Amino acid sequence: MIATIAILVVIAGIFLLINQQDIIGKITDDNYTHTKAICNETERGEVYCEDYEITCEGNKTISTIATGFAVFHEEDWEDL
Repeated sequence: MIATIAILVVIAGIFLLINQQDIIGKITDDNYTHTKAICNETERGEVYCEDYEITCEGNKTISTIATGFAVFHEEDWEDL
């Protein structure tokens, strides 16, 4: 009984290793995504920062999407 279970586990492991690319997906070295906060000073002197998810292909930006996270800082705030 234990030998049968062990054989099934080994077969399943081999199957998963062979088909790993389908599970994980394809990765290209040229595409990457990162986040960046873009900040502007408001009319009242506060600093308004909004976070964006930026997707690039090589050196070219292919999409910029606001994440929904934003924050106000006081006028004397400095980004370290």
